[in-house]
Amino acid sequence: MTDLHIPYSGHFSAGTTQCAYDEEPWPAADVQVSEHTVDSEFLDALCNGVIIVGDDLKIASQNYISRVNMGDLRGQDCFRVLENRDSPCEHCPKFGGSGGDFETSMRCAGASCTLYEVRIYQSEDGSIAEVYPNMIDRDALLKDLHAYDEEMQLLQTVVENVRTAIMDNEV
Repeated sequence: MTDLHIPYSGHFSAGTTQCAYDEEPWPAADVQVSEHTVDSEFLDALCNGVIIVGDDLKIASQNYISRVNMGDLRGQDCFRVLENRDSPCEHCPKFGGSGGDFETSMRCAGASCTLYEVRIYQSEDGSIAEVYPNMIDRDALLKDLHAYDEEMQLLQTVVENVRTAIMDNEV
């Protein structure tokens, strides 16, 4: 698995979210900012931290959000850097410690020891995925996206006005 870094270079508007790497707009979703709708899976990719732990209990990959909030943990023993332990955890899904589809707990992470919810999943290939929901505040992100959208609309209006003025002068 590779790092999960999703650049946002698109435009979002009422009823759809359009990103530069999509051919078609995403369908409207359940998250609202004023009259704008943003796909909740898109927000998950921007807000959630993700760490992948390999068979050797070393962190194989982590996305940009988790790296910013927790530091670069790739290649380190998960039990040392995530649980501050000298040996694997008793509740580790690798050893049958997780019941059901996923396990939810709280984890102290990063230099500031911020307390994060973590959902631990074991994948079919044997790796462990740790998802840290909302490492970035969704409301703050939505406000930033809304402000960005307003700025882009204003810039687009200016460009259209300049283009129209140039075309009028050429005629």
